[in-house]
Amino acid sequence: MGGFGLPALGVDLGTSFTVAARSTSSFPELVELDGEPRMPTVVYADDDQTLLIGHIAEALLAASPDRGVRSIKSMIGQPNPVVLGGRAYPVSELTGAVLTRVRQEADRVWGLVPHVVRLTHPADWSRRQMDQFRQAADSAGFSEAEYVPEPVAAARAIAAQQQMHEVGPGSTILVYDLGGGTLDTAVLQITSTGFEIVGQPRGDRSLGGDLFD
Repeated sequence: MGGFGLPALGVDLGTSFTVAARSTSSFPELVELDGEPRMPTVVYADDDQTLLIGHIAEALLAASPDRGVRSIKSMIGQPNPVVLGGRAYPVSELTGAVLTRVRQEADRVWGLVPHVVRLTHPADWSRRQMDQFRQAADSAGFSEAEYVPEPVAAARAIAAQQQMHEVGPGSTILVYDLGGGTLDTAVLQITSTGFEIVGQPRGDRSLGGDLFD
């Protein structure tokens, strides 16, 4: 996964919230999505079937729950469409709408999305899930995106903060990611060029931060 010296847009599509950041030679800078550091991963179909994303979708969902959906990430890979306001939408289309909104905000903030785009994903996603995620990314204009397993992205973020100076190539680390809807774990080995996943990543698709008050 080369090219880390180039300006890049990184997008973490979360179950509850989506976050984006721009990385350059310095520490990544968060992209404000609709003026906030994170955007609810919520999709809402308006009366004219326009898909609204984020905070406005979350606000409208309270009055018309049949027109919106939360946690679209947890549905990636399923063959059945999602019905919003009487119309069936493929999961890839709804996911693509979220990524499109991120791209629009990056365009607005920077004027132009960086050439290098990285999208994170659970390390244990199946081929079906990855194929559907790629379809969504393509529809958002991210056809040349690089796909980074979430534990690898987390390890890189920690390394960028120079919090791993005591470990070097050959060392192994455990990464766990407790998200809004899922818990993901993976063992990584540090190499001379980055990180490699060791063994099979595991997780609990029914355990997440949304369960805690």
